Amino acid sequence: MDAHPKAGISGVQLLNSNGSKQNSIANFPSLATELLNKSLLRWLIPEKFPGKERDYSEPVDVDSVIGACMMVRRGAIDQVGLLDEDYFLFLEETDWCYRMKRAGWGIYHVPDAEVYHFQGKSAEKKRRELG
Repeated sequence: MDAHPKAGISGVQLLNSNGSKQNSIANFPSLATELLNKSLLRWLIPEKFPGKERDYSEPVDVDSVIGACMMVRRGAIDQVGLLDEDYFLFLEETDWCYRMKRAGWGIYHVPDAEVYHFQGKSAEKKRRELG
């Protein structure tokens, strides 16, 4: 964050329990992302649709990062506000990244920062609570 003063949010490379990569980057929803296969888009236009298939050697500016692990600049929060509580559990980080981008902040994927993410466990716990 110090090296990129306009970075509003930085996200990490998420890993499965076996060390394989999880997708840690998301594009903003569009007609193309909703109608076409995202893997195909990443293969055809990798600079516009980055994903786990590529090895990044340095931080890369992206549309959105997956919210499992993010570092967020206080000044960016002060400018755009907190996560929107009207979103429940999914897509709230995509909305936040979108609002940050519109306000002029950068969103960065930092590939050297790796975190193990046990995907879906929060939703699974909530389902058990609701029984």
